[in-house]
Order: sequence, then structure tokens, then C-alpha cells
Amino acid sequence: MILSKYSMGVGDRFGRQGVAQLTAFVEAKAMGVDITPVWNKSNREHLIVHTHPDSVRAEADAAVKALGWKGPHRVDADHIGLKTVDAFLAASDFFTLDVADFVGQAAPDAEIQDFVARHRRYATTLTIPGIDRTLAISEKDIAGIILNRWGHAFVNPQPGFYYGKAGRPAPRHIIRRRFGRIAFGHAELNGHQHWVGAAEEGRRAAKQVMSTL
Repeated sequence: MILSKYSMGVGDRFGRQGVAQLTAFVEAKAMGVDITPVWNKSNREHLIVHTHPDSVRAEADAAVKALGWKGPHRVDADHIGLKTVDAFLAASDFFTLDVADFVGQAAPDAEIQDFVARHRRYATTLTIPGIDRTLAISEKDIAGIILNRWGHAFVNPQPGFYYGKAGRPAPRHIIRRRFGRIAFGHAELNGHQHWVGAAEEGRRAAKQVMSTL
């Protein structure tokens, strides 16, 4: 499987939004941007709403047929491990691993040193537009990198994050800027985790990136 240059994950917890979601990709294509939709749903979500992994494939295929979508589409087995992967094999194109079983287990020293050696080039001083002070990254910092078990990024806002401090712009406003062809969209830039905020931030980030294409 070769994934297209641009792809976007779409989650449909209750299996009723496939056509509406794919419509957004149709509109993007009409604007000259080809994006591959990737429907995803985790084992935990299937257990909560009493669905089966095959239902995600069925919904995706039904949406593609209903709208006459000619581009590729994929299904991702989200947050799975060796204990849960079997049920996803028939319906999924690729697999996002859940590392929860490895939380709290320290990596062997040899693997840590190998990791540092492979990423030593990042031990430098970084300057980020909009942030006054430079960021110094040491090999110790690289060795101390910890993989968080939560599958999605989240912020831990400090004082000044939302409204700025000492006359400087708020970091969340800096994060909302487009950096080259990279744009960040996340619900917590609005101050809370909520679907509406996530959709608004995602729409804004998508428009920022599309403006560079």
C-alpha cells in the first residue's frame, strides 16, 4: 500500500457520518487538493458503542459508493495491540499501535544510547519565530524523551499561555500561525477539549496549509 502525499484521519464513532465526512474531501478535490480519507476507530471505541471493526470498512465503502468517490480511501485499525489486532485484520489497511502495555517499563540503557546517537544532530540551540528566548537541547534531554501513552497530543498550559504575559503575544496565538507548510490545529488552543473547538481549529489549520498549495 502506498499512501498518497496528503491524507487525513476521520473518526466516526457511531458509523453515521461517512457521507458527510467524505463530502469535505470531495470539496477539497474540487479546489484542486487531493486528500486520501482514512477512517479510523479504536478497539476501545468499538467496545463502548458495541460495534465491530468490519463496520468501519462497510461504512467507508458505502460512503465512497454513494458519492462516486474515485480516489483512494483507507481504514486504520486505531490503538490496537497484539491482544486486539486479530479482529481488525480483514477490514484494515494499516495499524496504529497502542503502547499502553509498555507504560512504566524503562528502556534498556543500550537502546537509550543508540537512540541518542541516532538523534544527536538535534542537540543544538533552536530559535523559533515569535518566541524571544532560544531553546537549548542537550543529549541529556534527548535521552530523557518519554513516549506518552495517550495517543493524541495535548498541551499543559502554563501562566500566560492563553492571554500572553508581560506584553508578549500568547503562545497559543503563536502556535496558530502557519510555519511554512506546517499548521497546528488542536481543541486545547481554545482552552478546553471539545469537539466544536477541535473542528474550528482543524478547519483553520487546513485552510492555512491549503493556502500554500
